[in-house]
Amino acid sequence: MELDEWLEKNTKNVRDLLHHELSTLALAQALATSPKPDVLLHKIESMLYKRVVSIIEAIFDTLLAEIDLETALAYDTASIRTSIQLFVHTQVKDTCTDIKEKIAWWNKEH
Repeated sequence: MELDEWLEKNTKNVRDLLHHELSTLALAQALATSPKPDVLLHKIESMLYKRVVSIIEAIFDTLLAEIDLETALAYDTASIRTSIQLFVHTQVKDTCTDIKEKIAWWNKEH
C-alpha cells in the first residue's frame, strides 16, 4: 500500500488526533490563565473518569443484554467492570498528563 493510500484510509484517525491536540491545547491555555489550574484540572479529571466509566459500562450493559443468557453467565461482570475502570483511569491520567505538559509549554511560551 502506498503512503498516500494509507494516509487517505486513516483520515478519520488523523482528524481525531488533530481534534484531540487542538482540544487539549485550548484547555491547557484556559487552565494556564486561570488562578488555580491544578485544582481545576483535578476536578476535570474526576468528572472525566466518572463520565467515561459510566458511558463504557452502559455500552457493556447494552451488549450484555443483547447476548444469550448462557453466554452472559460465562462473563465475570465484576472483573470486566474493574478492567473498564482501570483502563479508563489510565487513559484519563495520560490525558491529564498531556494537558499538564501543554500548560507548562503555554506558560513557558507566554
